[in-house]
Amino acid sequence: MSDRQQSPGPAEAAVRATERVVPLPSGRVSEHLRWLRSAVPDERLFAPRVAVLLAGADDEEVVVDGRGELPWADVELETSLAATARGLLATLGIPFAAVAMEPVAALAGTPWWETSTELGPLAPVWIVVRAGRAGGPAAAALRTLPAGDVRLVREAVARERGEVDGDPGDRMAAIPGGDYIARIRRRIGHARIFYPWAGLGIRNAEGRLLLVRHALLQQWHCPGGGMELHEAPEMTAARELREETSLAVRPGRLIGCFSRHVRAFPNGDRIQGVTLFMEGSLDSGELRPDPTGEIDAMGWYASDELPPLHPPWDGRVRLLLTGEGPRVD
Repeated sequence: MSDRQQSPGPAEAAVRATERVVPLPSGRVSEHLRWLRSAVPDERLFAPRVAVLLAGADDEEVVVDGRGELPWADVELETSLAATARGLLATLGIPFAAVAMEPVAALAGTPWWETSTELGPLAPVWIVVRAGRAGGPAAAALRTLPAGDVRLVREAVARERGEVDGDPGDRMAAIPGGDYIARIRRRIGHARIFYPWAGLGIRNAEGRLLLVRHALLQQWHCPGGGMELHEAPEMTAARELREETSLAVRPGRLIGCFSRHVRAFPNGDRIQGVTLFMEGSLDSGELRPDPTGEIDAMGWYASDELPPLHPPWDGRVRLLLTGEGPRVD
C-alpha cells in the first residue's frame, strides 16, 4: 500500500476527528441525593445542579457533553457551587485557576422537572455558570453545538437579558405549594439537607435598601424565603416579598448564587443554603408589618445607616450596593 493510500482523505479525517470526541464525565449524581432518596422514597426531591457554559471557537457555539448537553453535575453536600464548577472544568482538562466564573442563570420549577431512572422524580435547581472559552490542549476533545440548540443556554440568555414575561408572583398562584422542608423533615429528622432559597435586593426611589429582620434568628437580611418544588426563583422571591411586606416587585439582575453557608437552627435542624439572590424593582404596594410574625422588623435604609449585618448578609448586601458581581460560591 502506498503512502498516498495510507493518508486519510477529508471525509475519513472528519470521521476520525468525530471518533476523538469522547463523552464528557458530566451528569454526576451526588451521594447526598442518593442518601436522601433512600430515606424519602416517594417524594419529588430538590436537586441543586451546576452546568458549565463554555464558549467554543466563537461565541455562537458552546461546549457540550456526549449527550449534547452542557457539562453538569449534581452538587454534593458539604461542598459548593463553585467547587462543583471547578470540578467540571478539571474533567475537561481546563485549568480552572485561570478562568473567571460567574453565574448567568438560576433555573427551576415545573418546566425542569424530570424523572430519573436511578432516583425517581426530581426538581432540579440549575445554576448555569459561565466559565470563559474552551481552548488549549483540551479543545480538540470537546464537541460544540450552536448555542441556540442547547436548552439551558437559551434559558440562561433569556434570564441574563431580563426576558421574563408576566408577574412572577401570580403566574403559579393556582398550583398548591405545600411545605417541602416540613415533609422531608418528617422522614429524616434534623439531618443536614440543601435548602433552596430565593430573595431580592430592592431599593426605593431614594436609593434606600429594604431590609427585614427574622424574628427567631434576629438577623437582618434582604427579603426572601424557601423555594417550593413548583417555583422558579423569581416566583419564590416575589411571593415571599408579597407575603411578608405586601409589596409587589419585578425580579431582575442576578446578583449571586451562594452555597457555602451552613446553619443549625435552635430546634436542631441543619441546612446548607442554596441562595439565589436577585435585584428587584418595585411595582406597587405599601410596606406593612408581616402578618405571619416571621419578620418582626423591616425598613428602608441608606447605605451609611444599615442595621447590623452578619455573615453571609454583609457580603451579599455589599455586592448589591456596589454593583459588583454576579458571584458564585
